[in-house]
Amino acid sequence: LATIALGRGGRYDVGIEREAGNGRADIIMRRNDPRYPNIVVELKKSRSDDPEDLEKMAEEGLRQIRTREYYRSLKGKTYLYGVCLQNKKARVLFEELDL
Repeated sequence: LATIALGRGGRYDVGIEREAGNGRADIIMRRNDPRYPNIVVELKKSRSDDPEDLEKMAEEGLRQIRTREYYRSLKGKTYLYGVCLQNKKARVLFEELDL
């Protein structure tokens, strides 16, 4: 994921494990061009491949972004992603903010 984020062709300033709000966000992509949204990603890893567990942990990722306000310094359209991974399975939840 980090490699993909870093290859965004100057559209973003990408921070990995960067201090933000009240903690450290896994990935923050601050837009350099107002046509694109800011992106905040919180990653979780599950030991279970139960779809309900993946869903709960992805929800926890979104909740963590909101409660720790990782988006505090961003302005404009911002996408929040809670991502839970378990081997080759993934669950991604999305939320959009207009800051």
